[in-house]
Amino acid sequence: MESHTCSTNFKSSMQETEQAFKQMKCCITKMQLMEKAKNMGACREVMLAVENMPEKEYYNTGDVVKTFSCMENVVEALCSMEFPANKMKIMENCKSLNCDSEIMKALEACANREYMDCSDVMMECKGKMHC
Repeated sequence: MESHTCSTNFKSSMQETEQAFKQMKCCITKMQLMEKAKNMGACREVMLAVENMPEKEYYNTGDVVKTFSCMENVVEALCSMEFPANKMKIMENCKSLNCDSEIMKALEACANREYMDCSDVMMECKGKMHC
């Protein structure tokens, strides 16, 4: 199933996905979360948030929702930007949106280069964001 762009339905798509995750039983792997989102027909931004969640087993839905919500905030901040954008512009945008300090630290650790889109930034920062 091909993912599509959320655009104006970003928040509702994220909320639907979060509700579906809440209904999953313990213990949940990232692969199961990705499969659930894909089967729901999740948009590109939702898939981007799930793909960038830490690779681990989640022991309760609270842990899943907390991590997904953090990644949702990152994706929302990045995907609302105009690209291409350099690291400085990305950090300024995130700072103006009051992104939390963990996100800012992860962006600081990313390469100082021009990024083509929010997926490009997420790939660069993968593993550096600790939600």
